[in-house]
Amino acid sequence: MLGTRLRNMEWRDVAMVTMGLLGAVGGWIMRTQYAILEALRAEVAEFKRHVPEEYVRRHDYRDDMQYIRDKLDTIVERLPSKEQ
Repeated sequence: MLGTRLRNMEWRDVAMVTMGLLGAVGGWIMRTQYAILEALRAEVAEFKRHVPEEYVRRHDYRDDMQYIRDKLDTIVERLPSKEQ
């Protein structure tokens, strides 16, 4: 019975079944990719939350380094006056 049905299928029916299978596989692939994308978004959000704890912004670093240089210059200027 099944063999007779398969032999009597028209090309349109075969195309529809093929398109249905391709649609199902495509949907599965898209769902998998979406899950991976959501995992990456969560990972990036976690990274963004921890970055300020470990790294300093370039502008803040430059300001702090300038402050340290100014203090060192002040110390160096005072050193010769202490030796006399």
